[in-house]
Amino acid sequence: MLIRYEYYLAGAWLLAALFLSRREDRWRRPCRLFRRLGRNPALGVVLVGLVAAAGSAFVSLVVAWPEPRIHDEFSYLLAGDTFAHGRITSPPHPMHVYFETFHVNQLPTYCSIYPPAQGLMLALGQVLGGHPLVGVWLSFGLACAAICWMLEGFVPTRWAVAGALLAAARFGLVAGNSPGYWGQSYWGGAVAMAGGALALGASRRLIREPRTRHALVLGLGLAVLANSRPFEGAIFSLPLAAALLAWLVTRGGPYLKAGLTRVVLPLSIVLGLTLAAMALYNARLTGSAFRMPYQQNGMTYGLVPLFLWQPLKAEPAYNHEVIRDYQVKWAAAAYFHMRSIGGYLGEIGNRIRTLVNFYAGPILLVPLLTLPVVLRNRWSQFAALVCATVLGGLSVTTWMQPHYAAPITGAVMLFVVQGLRHLRFWRPAGRPLGAALVHTLPVAYAAILLISVAARTDAESHGWQGERARLLSELQQLSGQHLVLVHYGTDHSPHEEWVFNDADIDEAKVVWARDMSVSPEEYRSLGAGLHKRSSGPNDPNQPLLNYFSDRSVWLLDADENPPVLRPYR
Repeated sequence: MLIRYEYYLAGAWLLAALFLSRREDRWRRPCRLFRRLGRNPALGVVLVGLVAAAGSAFVSLVVAWPEPRIHDEFSYLLAGDTFAHGRITSPPHPMHVYFETFHVNQLPTYCSIYPPAQGLMLALGQVLGGHPLVGVWLSFGLACAAICWMLEGFVPTRWAVAGALLAAARFGLVAGNSPGYWGQSYWGGAVAMAGGALALGASRRLIREPRTRHALVLGLGLAVLANSRPFEGAIFSLPLAAALLAWLVTRGGPYLKAGLTRVVLPLSIVLGLTLAAMALYNARLTGSAFRMPYQQNGMTYGLVPLFLWQPLKAEPAYNHEVIRDYQVKWAAAAYFHMRSIGGYLGEIGNRIRTLVNFYAGPILLVPLLTLPVVLRNRWSQFAALVCATVLGGLSVTTWMQPHYAAPITGAVMLFVVQGLRHLRFWRPAGRPLGAALVHTLPVAYAAILLISVAARTDAESHGWQGERARLLSELQQLSGQHLVLVHYGTDHSPHEEWVFNDADIDEAKVVWARDMSVSPEEYRSLGAGLHKRSSGPNDPNQPLLNYFSDRSVWLLDADENPPVLRPYR
């Protein structure tokens, strides 16, 4: 596991710094490049954005091309493909029952269940670069540039650049069980990271110097959060709103008037337009301005609620056993486990450990040891309040992934940078050990980056997603259009889902559909003879076969090793 090697490297880094700290004159001056960047804040932001985007692209192109494997990734790709075709949603397909899958709505419209921000970035990549992964590279570069801009509001520019480059390395490749899933997958994280950084940095600048452009950036950051991580973004915005309100009230007089005209008015315009656009988006996708696609999906398929205090929903009627297994056997079991005292405490411990390993890891934990000193600063205290608010909200949700907390990434990096600034003055026994640690940190991160590259290569070379990509490539090279009927056995994992399609199903070269002709019980008796069945007027797949009568039809047993396409007869 990658985190284990990171602990080994952290130990080696500490020992190396202890040995090198014998040279007093080596650690007196900062790097000449960072001194130059300190005189040009805009150049630092641009440089960080370019390095982060180029680094993310380099890993994808040279190390391992990422294939989608998580349900959410396929759903975001559907959103990106929909937007790239100039639509915000698609009409329901006449054969939609065969295409039902996870995190995708089939009715009242065919769409992703997630907010549109990540899908818009994927669409931008698909339009500009011919592939949605280009949007991932762009979003990650913009997110790291936003981190740099935010940090420049709190610390000198050279430290802001250093902190943003650390964020690019950590969240672009190092962090996560799947190395670099913010910069190397379609799952998201970078967009919400950018929104949180813009909002926090703009709040700091507004209180220091109330200007309209800062209010507009704050509104942009909150709009990005509302359309990427709505729940976490709403919680994140509460301390910001309280701080701005307190600032307006305590200033009074002409400052209050200036605050209303330069801050409140432009911010209200941006947020008002954002809410109107969100209401229109919801109305087009679900038929109601106040019902999000995520809620629509929960009404159709959901069994487990979003928050732990909510009761389990009534089980809906499922058309496919694998979707029922996901909801009843996996999601409900996790929900009941979290509802017990022991299960909740254990899960909270797991979440804390996951977030610490993801956002800091053992190497960045070293500068975070200076938090007692860092928190003497009132802005660091405010950033800590923002983090505590978001993490408190996540403690009552049924599910948690590291990218759910992405809005607080900028605040975490602020703690890291401030910790490094204090750490450089640490001189145990008169030796400049702290300065040695700070100056050798890039070497330690270069080493962990090399290990992460190897781990990413290994991760992409294994797994069912590689088989799906292989078969899809083979079909795309054949002439004509194709329909693949996917069959699962009784022990199939619902997390390995093959049935996901493009936004325009009828025009797609390859269409994935569910084989509805055999129940799980019948599958056991057929065994290897599954593909020899004859279709006929009583075949439940016949309406789909009639609809796609001009396509070559294939049967795929997804539980074969390796999976093989066979003609459907």
